Amino acid sequence: MAHIRPIILARSSCSHCGFVFPSFQAESEEQCPRCGNAGTKMLWPDASALKLFEMTLTFAERANGMVSDARQQLASDAKELLGKDFDGELLVSAALEAQAIYNQATEEDRWTDALFDRILRAIQTRLSLESLDQARMLWGLLGAFSETTEDGQVTVILACTFLERLLGDVLTVLGITSGLTYSQAERRMEKCQSIDQRKAFFHDMTRLHVTMDNAFQSLGYGAFWSDWNTIRKRRNDFVHGLPWAIGEETTRLAVKTSKQAVPALAQLQNTYCIR
Repeated sequence: MAHIRPIILARSSCSHCGFVFPSFQAESEEQCPRCGNAGTKMLWPDASALKLFEMTLTFAERANGMVSDARQQLASDAKELLGKDFDGELLVSAALEAQAIYNQATEEDRWTDALFDRILRAIQTRLSLESLDQARMLWGLLGAFSETTEDGQVTVILACTFLERLLGDVLTVLGITSGLTYSQAERRMEKCQSIDQRKAFFHDMTRLHVTMDNAFQSLGYGAFWSDWNTIRKRRNDFVHGLPWAIGEETTRLAVKTSKQAVPALAQLQNTYCIR
């Protein structure tokens, strides 16, 4: 997984109107294209938000290494059981297919011979095994295999925190340009913790009462918004008691979405949140 230094994502924002420049303007006297101000510019996102992004990448890299180790161990254990080499990706696909068959069954069916036979036949077919006995020997390994790691779970939680932090900052700017003082806008954000509350705030404060869904869609970031909703749901499912809600796929999606967040949220702020 390629590591992106957080400062590469950094931009500057106009201290007068909040316009986000397309790049970092450290000592630049460039005028703001929105208000004409050439004064001090601020780091955007700020240092603490960039630190959240850096932590997201760090935990993602660690999770990626742990998943690789788990796959290698699976291949090694399968070889020890049956005395033959297996393609690691094929073993993982067999494990996921077998687990899906089990997880999709009703509670009653999970204890039947028919379901177990279906699982074994799926394993036999996927791995081109000579017999169901060989599939039975591997089922213990494949049934227990998991690409879910604690570092992957932390990655998703950090990514969601980073995204929510950026959105909160953007909505604070919207509140200020809509007539609130900075302290009033911050207090409103403190009360708007859920995504539904933040979407309502955005709708109420924008001049044309645009929905957040339509805003991202109109800016060309509809897929980004959809991915964000997906990882937020998985994060919430995990927090509320589903330990397997976050797997390797969600971890990868969280990193992808985090990398897209700065241009997406900058465009949202420039288009809808400043005047």
